Amino acid sequence: MITLSWLCAALALALAPNSYAFAITGLQGGVNAATGERPIRQEISVFQYAGAAFDLYILALQQLMQRDQADPFSFYRIAGIHGYPHTSWDGAVGQFSNGYCPHGSILFPTWHRAYMVLFEQILSGLAQQIASTYPESSKATYQSAASTLRVPYWDWASETSMPDVINQPNININTPNGSQTIANPLYNYTFHPLPSPPDFPNVKQGKYPSTVRYPDDKGRSQPSGANAALKHNAGGIRATIYNLLTQVQTYAAFSNTGSNDGRTSSYNSLENLHNAIHILVGGNYGHMQYISLSSFDPVFFLHHVNVDRLFAMWQAVYADTYLTAQVDAAGTYTNTPGASEDVTSALTPFHLDDSGTFHTSNTTRSTRAFGYTYPELLDWNMDHQILAFDVKGHINELYGPKTTASKRRSETRLTVAEMSHDYSINVVVNGSDITSGMYVRLFLGPIPKQENLWSTASSLVGSHIINGPSRGLVFGQIPLTPKLINYNLSSLGSETVIPLIQKILNYRIQSFDGRSVGVNILPSLKFAVVSRNVTHLGPNEFPEYGPLVTYPDATKSLWPHGLHEGESMPA
Repeated sequence: MITLSWLCAALALALAPNSYAFAITGLQGGVNAATGERPIRQEISVFQYAGAAFDLYILALQQLMQRDQADPFSFYRIAGIHGYPHTSWDGAVGQFSNGYCPHGSILFPTWHRAYMVLFEQILSGLAQQIASTYPESSKATYQSAASTLRVPYWDWASETSMPDVINQPNININTPNGSQTIANPLYNYTFHPLPSPPDFPNVKQGKYPSTVRYPDDKGRSQPSGANAALKHNAGGIRATIYNLLTQVQTYAAFSNTGSNDGRTSSYNSLENLHNAIHILVGGNYGHMQYISLSSFDPVFFLHHVNVDRLFAMWQAVYADTYLTAQVDAAGTYTNTPGASEDVTSALTPFHLDDSGTFHTSNTTRSTRAFGYTYPELLDWNMDHQILAFDVKGHINELYGPKTTASKRRSETRLTVAEMSHDYSINVVVNGSDITSGMYVRLFLGPIPKQENLWSTASSLVGSHIINGPSRGLVFGQIPLTPKLINYNLSSLGSETVIPLIQKILNYRIQSFDGRSVGVNILPSLKFAVVSRNVTHLGPNEFPEYGPLVTYPDATKSLWPHGLHEGESMPA
């Protein structure tokens, strides 16, 4: 159990990084060591009704945000580990102009797992302090809730918009002094003070006094903009998750946008999907859009706990595959660009113990070691095969194709059983072409003349997100099937689909500030329409997928970036 005296000692020692390392061990409150049963990280829409636990979570987050920004255990410093202000934390000194976070790296899932455990560990300590200040009549209830508190996640695929609890400026909770309405710490973070260059970049997001989502021209958050973008892309998000969890069977291909290992069937990755949510939530000039500032928006942590959940679900199904060595072209604050990383690479700045040993992907492979799990992963008293069977059922139920397309001009609908083909657009670009963040937007049908309407156009298939300058190849995938089933098609056979795509598939490149960008800005950009035959099986079984088929004829008119006959996609 984390006590007040323990936290105070940790803080004092952390101020002298050469003499102390903060041990990220996870939480043991509520853990049954004999069976492996442990507390569940809950979805925020459920967790908001958790009474004492939710009250403590909100109050702990509020206190964390109120701490002096020079405090190593303040929200500002914890958030600052990810990107800016490019300074050391817990003695892990770096030399490169970057944050600690690895992107396009084999370490992407495991590094963020350790990061979320750190966040959870700090909040738990605060929650236990707060629980002890409640009146005697309720103190025991709050202390019990604090002992098993785990941070929530936001499942952005099952929710077509951000829950109100995330987007309301104020929130009512039960405090030690009774029911009160307070500023909602899930809504934003207010800097105190606002950092200036070089601690923060000279960009719009770096000049706002508080974090914002879809800001207007006066820097005010517009949650409705984020919700509209999420709702418009809901089908694609859901299909991307399902394809990722059911088709991608090697850790390397699953984990990050930079791997070309195992991409024979899919250009999809957990990081690619994660990037899309950043952009949809942040919008033009929102903090979530700018990856190196995104962690200051409190929704970042709800988002990344969900990323960890998807990683854990995938691990339960494909337990025998894990890290293989991969070159990290971009590098991090401490990791040299172009160096090879593997399962033993240090996940800086996260320490395993107080003697200075860093966590690695070996020590972060399992959620069990850190004392938490997710609703779909009640893995105690289960062997691997039963767990995988159970998790497949949850994945099918949560993210699989449900029934049919919406009602169309004719009464003909495609049932799940008739969805015998799954179509996607594979995208790849060489990072050396990238000078700034941009979207590659794919459309089936007319493209609005006004650029500000592209992100919510009815013809938009999806957007490949390019976060900014990079090295090496950057891979992505956009599902086509969710858009195709809205057309009056007799089947999803290639003889029906490919002629349609040839006629109406088009694309645009757009900068993060909303401007149209000439297609020649990314000379290495290539995309190809691909499909696989699909045989849907039982509720606890994944579909059987046939070999990947590429259709150069579908994109040959999209000069200069569409794949042509005789060409192959870079790998």
